[in-house]
Amino acid sequence: MERCRKAIHLRTGDRATDEAITSWLERHGVESVGCADPFEACCLALRQPELAPDLILIGVDWLAPDELGVHEYLHQTWPAAAVVLYSSGPAGAILAGGPATIVHRSAESLQRMLAGPPEALLTALRDAARPAADSAAWRPQPTLPPDTASSAGDPADAAPGAAVACGAGAPAAAVPRPAPDGEQTQAAPRTPLAQTILTREELAALLADDDG
Repeated sequence: MERCRKAIHLRTGDRATDEAITSWLERHGVESVGCADPFEACCLALRQPELAPDLILIGVDWLAPDELGVHEYLHQTWPAAAVVLYSSGPAGAILAGGPATIVHRSAESLQRMLAGPPEALLTALRDAARPAADSAAWRPQPTLPPDTASSAGDPADAAPGAAVACGAGAPAAAVPRPAPDGEQTQAAPRTPLAQTILTREELAALLADDDG
């Protein structure tokens, strides 16, 4: 089982839940860095990218709607980390996951998480990613008959209307739906992160003002 050594915990959930998660990390010997709000978490990512956590935990109960993008910012800084979004209240209904993200929307789901070791989260995400990779690796590759291979790249040989047909059958964009508690989800394309929260340059400017 993959060892979980470091975690970043954005303590913006229900206070009792935040405390339970902090105790859980300590009990399993995980070095944890706590952040009180999204700005502090973004500053940490900007100033100490070398932290390289294995796990990022974010409570959403006390996040404003325009602060929910913080998990994307942290995931872009540390793409190898597993991300857990959690809520024990109504705020969990609006949670949407993404790559390497597990969502817990209820107290019962969180209790199941806390009953196991942090390493179980890393294993679950790795195992979930493996079937997709294996499926792609074993997908049969089409081959052309020898007598047609030489003309495969010639646009003049394409059937009339082929280009139009490709676009006509394209499905409409799917509307993302919340996944069941404790499951990892793949998010639909989102608004660029620079348009949802501060960019690195803006954070750097704010930090420079604070230092001055």
